[in-house]
Amino acid sequence: MAFDLYSLICSSGEDEFLKNESVHLTLKSSKESHTYYVPHAVMKIINNKLHTEKLVEIDVGHMNDVQNVFTDICNDISRGNKHVHIDNARKLERYVLHDLLTGTKYKIGTPKFKTIDEYDKYNKLILDHCDPRYRKEILDAYYMDESDSFLYELMHTHNIKIPKCVMDQKILTVKVHTKYDVSVLSKFSDLKYVYFHNRGDWDHFYYAYTKIYLNDTLGGYNICKPKLYGEHRGHEEWKEDKFNVEQLFVNNKYKTISFDCHGKFTLE
Repeated sequence: MAFDLYSLICSSGEDEFLKNESVHLTLKSSKESHTYYVPHAVMKIINNKLHTEKLVEIDVGHMNDVQNVFTDICNDISRGNKHVHIDNARKLERYVLHDLLTGTKYKIGTPKFKTIDEYDKYNKLILDHCDPRYRKEILDAYYMDESDSFLYELMHTHNIKIPKCVMDQKILTVKVHTKYDVSVLSKFSDLKYVYFHNRGDWDHFYYAYTKIYLNDTLGGYNICKPKLYGEHRGHEEWKEDKFNVEQLFVNNKYKTISFDCHGKFTLE
């Protein structure tokens, strides 16, 4: 888009004729209220459903920085930007106001963390600065972006509950001869591990795939016999193979599981 959307809206507020030919847009928070005069043609770009209105009022709740957030959104629309990386309060508010104003959602990007303290700070940021209606979708987006190994840590060590809609899309890479919580592993869509690593002129990795199903009816788990694949194979083949491989039922007295390089596992 070749023009500065925000400057155009501001100049419309300085001209009596343009004021009369504009949508009177009021953004009202618990702390402040801002009114903008948005020409009908410009509002059609922002939100086609509102461009014929004369008065539009949007309640933005406890938003702290309405004017700057609105400026950010206008700049994004001018540039055709449809993505926001949510790592601070202003970007959280931009995501919310963009949806309220345009009726469309940004594509969300989120940080990745290494410690529970970082996660707790981010969770608090969302709780403190995000409209409750949007908290779940933003957290779900974060969980989708986060590494599978850190999600395991959140669930195993800190008892964080990750939504099933996220876990159904997550494949965890585990290490051989390492004990893992069976209950937590059962929440992942699939599991994979390197059973052979050929260190030649360049590294060659051979992966095994398995899956653990929670079996509430019998009070335990169904564990798929790990299937070993050749180099550069496994991911697509496993999508079909996992429904046909042998499964072993184990009761829930077993708490941990580890895998070896020969397609076997040990329960304790």
